[in-house]
Amino acid sequence: MNNSFIISFLCKVYSFFSTCYENSFLKKIPDGVVWFFKKITQNSFFVNFFATPCENKLLPKSFIWKILSKTVALLRRVFSKPVASVRESAVFKFFASFYENVLDYSTAHFALVALICAPVYTVLEMSKSAMTPLGYGLVAFLVLTAALLYFVNTSLYNLFAGSLLVKLASKLFEDFKFGEREIVAITKKSVPVCIVIGFSLAVCASLTTPLYAAIFFAGVFGAGWILYNYSVGIFIAAVMLPFAPTMVLALLILFTFASFVLRFIFDDTMKFNHTSLDAPIFFFAVVLVISAITSFAVKSSVMAVLVYLAFILSYYLLTNSVKTKKHLCTLVTLMLYASLLVALYGIYQYVFGFAEGTTWIDEDMFSDIETRVVSTFENPNVLGEYLLLLIPIGLSFVWGLKKGYNKLIHLAIVGALSVCMIFTYSRGNWIGLLFAVILFFMFYDRRFVWLGAIALLLSPMFLPQNVINRFLSVGDMGDTSTSYRVYIWLGTLNMLKDYWLCGIGVGTEAFNRIYPMYAYSGVMAPHSHNLYLQIITENGVFGLVVFVSIVIVYFKDCISTIIKTHDKLLKGIITGCAAGMFGYLVQGMFDNVWYNYRVFLLFFVIIGITVSCISISKQEKAV
Repeated sequence: MNNSFIISFLCKVYSFFSTCYENSFLKKIPDGVVWFFKKITQNSFFVNFFATPCENKLLPKSFIWKILSKTVALLRRVFSKPVASVRESAVFKFFASFYENVLDYSTAHFALVALICAPVYTVLEMSKSAMTPLGYGLVAFLVLTAALLYFVNTSLYNLFAGSLLVKLASKLFEDFKFGEREIVAITKKSVPVCIVIGFSLAVCASLTTPLYAAIFFAGVFGAGWILYNYSVGIFIAAVMLPFAPTMVLALLILFTFASFVLRFIFDDTMKFNHTSLDAPIFFFAVVLVISAITSFAVKSSVMAVLVYLAFILSYYLLTNSVKTKKHLCTLVTLMLYASLLVALYGIYQYVFGFAEGTTWIDEDMFSDIETRVVSTFENPNVLGEYLLLLIPIGLSFVWGLKKGYNKLIHLAIVGALSVCMIFTYSRGNWIGLLFAVILFFMFYDRRFVWLGAIALLLSPMFLPQNVINRFLSVGDMGDTSTSYRVYIWLGTLNMLKDYWLCGIGVGTEAFNRIYPMYAYSGVMAPHSHNLYLQIITENGVFGLVVFVSIVIVYFKDCISTIIKTHDKLLKGIITGCAAGMFGYLVQGMFDNVWYNYRVFLLFFVIIGITVSCISISKQEKAV
């Protein structure tokens, strides 16, 4: 692939135009504008403020943190001897060794499990006269798989290390090496464990179904892995975000956080990674709790805030898990490939249609739009918000990776996400993405600003007419969606005259109890369709102040790091995250982007990834 004629040709074309641009008058125009503004603002408070990184001293010096530190120190002293005993125990060493080397165990272990499971399951099912043709087929499959695994007699890692999939992964991750590793052979001590697992799996499959038994054992394995290494849990949550139900994600993050706390208490070598956003995010969580307690619908507000708090924990888990460039690239790459599946499913919905495709269309005004895609989300606007945060990150890989084929692969991913974004027909997200892309290139590579301007001017020539009509309808009060939002904003502003200080409480139920008394033209809604109005409506003016402080500190850290870092990929990821976040906040002017819990989680995941990237950049600079 390195010698591909197409890739070589495209790289040469890119290099040619890049060289031409560097020596052209077109480059001098934006450079001159930037130089002019830089000169007149270089001593301004605004520029100096955002060019200086924030200090991470607020939380470590706080009274709350001192109490927590003393509590942890006390617990470590109290449990030091019991913990030392547990670590020296044979059971702990077995499980630690298992999870540390799970991919290096000989396939003979798995063969033995299958050979025990198959006959036991057969006997149990035949004793109940419940053996079916499907059951016989399952047993035959297990026996054949066991025979194959036994005669192969290698580790799972080595089994797949030479496969096409792993070779592709090694190319995508560039610096990752997948050489062969030593095999953990089957021993007399491991045989009884395999027998017990095989027997237990057979009994569980007989009592329920083979599928439920497999899910149960996979869950137990995953829970043990998260207890051993809490980072596994937050990685799974971030990658599975667009596919898993909200409550599954909340429980997964809570379990992961419990593992993190246990590790922090019982491992005296572990230190908490302090960041400049620790305190603002903590204070925002406090505001949410107060809003729930003082809500007009306490029960529903408390339930909503519990989910919010669980998802806010993802920030602290990520900043204490992603500590190396390798971990960062792994997580971001997996999230991009998950987003590709989401986009492809959305494109599939557009091509073949689905039942709810016309639910969000004003058919009188946009009769030429056949469907709006939702993919794995419930609403096209929510899908657009998810894509809006991921597309600029994909762009960062296109420009930040070294090898040409990696650039093309990620360019294809960005293309698929962008096509899916078009099919959402979400005007607010389109505007947000436009701002995000402009911001990305202004900070990262101004050479493409002109290309983007030309593409925007020529867009009417290649974009479908229904897309152009949809975009030109922005602000048209004849569109029911636009007029609906405007009336809701007016009603919400009317309501804020009485509740601007403390808010009405978090959640739809609290909003529905108060808003109807202030509704404009009788227009009802479950939320304000504006992130900033929604925050002040639910949490009062102090909630908005804390949220704005999070945003300011976030962009302050991003800009100061982008200016100083020399690592092309890290700079690209920070720029992509910041650009996507800016576009997301623009979309927040047209919709309540936190109405969907999973997008709320994604907001804190992106912030956590950004801050982790900033920390890694500082570490590499220090080295």
